[in-house]
Amino acid sequence: MVAMEIPSNLVELLYLRHVWELDVLPEMPKVYPAPPLGTASRPDRKWLEQDWLELWATEIAHDPHAITAPESWRSTHGTYGFDHQIHREWKTQVRTQCYEEFFMPEYFAKNGKMVDRLENLEAQGVNEVIVLPLQETYLDRPGPQSLIVATATLRDDNLWKQAIAGASL
Repeated sequence: MVAMEIPSNLVELLYLRHVWELDVLPEMPKVYPAPPLGTASRPDRKWLEQDWLELWATEIAHDPHAITAPESWRSTHGTYGFDHQIHREWKTQVRTQCYEEFFMPEYFAKNGKMVDRLENLEAQGVNEVIVLPLQETYLDRPGPQSLIVATATLRDDNLWKQAIAGASL
């Protein structure tokens, strides 16, 4: 398999949290209505290939501490820890406004505590934030609590691991 080009902007990674809305994995429930394909919040991205969809919809959803790379990554980079490499390769400027645009604006408007969490993490030196589906949770309790916020910093991998361990909503 030819290795896929790694996206340069982690903001694009936010689109991957919509994998269950893309009707690619029909066994995964739709937590809330998806915007029309091709709009700003649901773009038609050709690089959302099946192995990446499977990665984000299953492996991370079930165990964010044991992320493994899809075949397209392994063919180029071997088995190096994908949970570290993902943050070194996708260097971005993800901020709260990205989530206000792409991730349930009505929830952020009502939940100042969540916004405070993002701002506090940024103040601690965390410069990347990812929202991931937590499948085993939202199957039982659809809604905002079905997501986990994974945070990362290029300066301190331990900070990222501590943050992801305690950031479920």
